[in-house]
Amino acid sequence: MSVIPTAKIWRALIIAAAGLLLADFSVAEEQVAEEQNCPQPGRWLVPATNESLDFTQLMLRLKDKKVVLLGEVHDQPEHHIWQFQMVSALSASNGDIAIALEAFPRRVQPILDRWVAGELTRQQFLEQTDWFAVWGFAPELYMPLFEFARLNNVRMLAMNVDRSLVRKVGKSGWESVPIGERENVSEPAAPSSAYVDYLWDIFRNHPAADSDSNTTSDALKREGPEFQGFVRSQTFWDRAMADAIANEVREHPDRVVVAVLGSGHVQEGWGVAHQLSSQGINDVGSLLPWAAGDECEEPSATVADAVFGIKPNRDGDEQSRPRLGVRVSENERGLVVSEVETDSIASAAGIRAQDLLLEAAGIKLKTGSDLAALVHRQPRGTWLPVLIERDGKELQFIARFPPAS
Repeated sequence: MSVIPTAKIWRALIIAAAGLLLADFSVAEEQVAEEQNCPQPGRWLVPATNESLDFTQLMLRLKDKKVVLLGEVHDQPEHHIWQFQMVSALSASNGDIAIALEAFPRRVQPILDRWVAGELTRQQFLEQTDWFAVWGFAPELYMPLFEFARLNNVRMLAMNVDRSLVRKVGKSGWESVPIGERENVSEPAAPSSAYVDYLWDIFRNHPAADSDSNTTSDALKREGPEFQGFVRSQTFWDRAMADAIANEVREHPDRVVVAVLGSGHVQEGWGVAHQLSSQGINDVGSLLPWAAGDECEEPSATVADAVFGIKPNRDGDEQSRPRLGVRVSENERGLVVSEVETDSIASAAGIRAQDLLLEAAGIKLKTGSDLAALVHRQPRGTWLPVLIERDGKELQFIARFPPAS
């Protein structure tokens, strides 16, 4: 079971990370060959020039940026450690920063403010932000950043919107949503053709691509309502986060906004950076964690300003536990499933959206934390019995956790 370090350890980590600014990162190892297009572990690579950088050189390149985008794969622990390092260093370098977070819809901004002010316990913070219903990933992955913000009185900025609004825009378009329901998100800039191509590659492998029975060819499906709605949703999602960042930049011109968000919103400048550029904000740095060594997939020249080489995870079972794959909301009887992820353990078990989760392993479920704790303790290769209520009937399902590879 993962353990959250004490405040004393976090302070040591912060000091160590800030100290990176002054460290000499020259290494005795053999320099990367010119033809090598992958970053070395612990080193930065500029994909556009295939230039290897140390940390000090990277920070010099970021000194005039108003926005720094830090991508992630949400469930990868190493990505979050890397983000913590970057936020710490950027804070030490710039003094005044805000941490913008995809994990939070803007309606919970007052709760983020109360957390930073020291008014909430960790449990209160997770419950009041609806963490398990809205985001659902293990909070241990993100708590270092939250603790850092609280310890150093750094503003945490909720830059997302409720998923229901994203779905509504995807279905009917931004123009169809009443002004009062848009959560102050402005009209998105049209996506680039390259971004649409990228989204199509994702969509065509998704079950939704087969839901339009009137289309048969890829060409027709691409013009169909399902894919067009998917593009609208993703573009609006990018715009919502870009608007939150842009507002912060305008209101605090001396502040650097460090955004923590999924890599898909960062890569190639197609997502959030594109929406920021349409608003005249171009001093944006984009950074991505990148698998180094044998597992490296060569980055494209334009994927980001720089990528950081991360060693493959060899920790096995503990840091690669599978997720159940549901988002939930709480009511007086249990947990209502609001969303089931495609190809997840929950989906394979037969759990559906709107199911009421009553028990897991014979333990009554009252909060999202109850479910998360059970799933986190579930060893690989075992089965978790889940009791649900559907259409007034109680049904038993078995969530099968795959064995360790």
